Amino acid sequence: MARRIGSPKVRLGRALTGLLVALAAACSDSSTIPQPPEPAYRISAAAGDGQVGLPGAELPRPLAVRVTNQSGVAVADVAVEFAAEGNGTAGRTARTNAQGLAIVSWTTASGSGSGTQVVRVRVAGDAGAMASFTIRALGSLAKVRGDGQAEAPGQELLTPPTVRLLDTDQRPIAGATVTWSVASGLGATSAATTNTNAAGESSVVWSLGPQGGPDVHSLVADVAGVATTRFTATGTLTEVRIQIVGDNRSGAPGRAVRTVAQVVNGGANPIRLVNMPIEWIVTAGGGSASPATGVTDESGYATTYWIFGDSLGPGTQRLEARLVGATAIAANVVGTTIGPPSVITISEGDTFWEAGMGGYLFAEVLDAFGSGIEGAAVAWAVVSTGPASGQFYQQTTITDGRGESFVQLTLGYAAGSLSVTATVTRPDGVNLVGRFDVTPY
Repeated sequence: MARRIGSPKVRLGRALTGLLVALAAACSDSSTIPQPPEPAYRISAAAGDGQVGLPGAELPRPLAVRVTNQSGVAVADVAVEFAAEGNGTAGRTARTNAQGLAIVSWTTASGSGSGTQVVRVRVAGDAGAMASFTIRALGSLAKVRGDGQAEAPGQELLTPPTVRLLDTDQRPIAGATVTWSVASGLGATSAATTNTNAAGESSVVWSLGPQGGPDVHSLVADVAGVATTRFTATGTLTEVRIQIVGDNRSGAPGRAVRTVAQVVNGGANPIRLVNMPIEWIVTAGGGSASPATGVTDESGYATTYWIFGDSLGPGTQRLEARLVGATAIAANVVGTTIGPPSVITISEGDTFWEAGMGGYLFAEVLDAFGSGIEGAAVAWAVVSTGPASGQFYQQTTITDGRGESFVQLTLGYAAGSLSVTATVTRPDGVNLVGRFDVTPY
């Protein structure tokens, strides 16, 4: 009986099925498929990311990456490629140093669409080791609010100065660092640096310094040293006054009188404003002030020496202290220029004169206007025509600021009266003599 043989279609189907089974078995063995090599290096941005630069200009800081092996150990002398997406600096290559750092300077791109720029970095020949930098091209740094305010010296401004950063595509730059510095007025800010928010804005609290006057205070906002803008403020002095400590000074022509001015508020209470500029102006008498300008110290005081002119008599000298920048706010002090000695008188104190005991005598030296002469030398002497005697504790005394001087006299035990003289010599050599009679009980 003849043997039956299958059709060609059946034989072909069986062959294909066997082939597919064999291929499936081969695919299930991953060891037979080539795998991509694991990166030999690791790379990361070390410095310069997130910078803001001027279009077409070199960035303030270079770009730096660190390259290590898979164990985290720095690798030296490895070629690193820097390439920009879009326009900008052409691709550059740098080799790592002993610390594994590769560093290049970078120029910001310019033109339309360059507001945000990305720099891709990779290790040459190692496609798996990559890093990137994002750079913003500065379009504008503008004042938003807080400029041109006015406030009393030493006070915080109501509106914090605020700036806005936009890139060349007019989009806000977030996360940029703004450096604030007081350029004039000796004020202070709440922070030296601030960062821009999502709207590209950043602000700081500004407290004015002690000076008064229009636009004497200024604050500078700086971004990476490539862009700056300036705010100004006026120190209003409506609640600040100045007064001179003491009044009605006196002295001879040419005498230097120490004079002190103090800053006070509207209620005449002292204010401790430091470095408040003071101007001293002689308004009568022909004298001068040295120094003519100054500033208040940490206690709010300013000092000068008022040198009297040649005009003689009470109230002939006048000095004014003025706050610089506020001419309407001033204080005056009058002075009396003392002429040469014109009269000397002697009086006794509350003393009961008794033989063998002592007491005090007072001399007063005045000029022709009745003003006391300070610093006059008074020579005391006892004049006796009988047995009475006396002795002074000092032979010469010096008058004080009121033109007065006193001396102690001790009487002898002998009875009788005696006379006492006090003599002052004028600049022209003429002696003025005062006389007083003492009679012991």
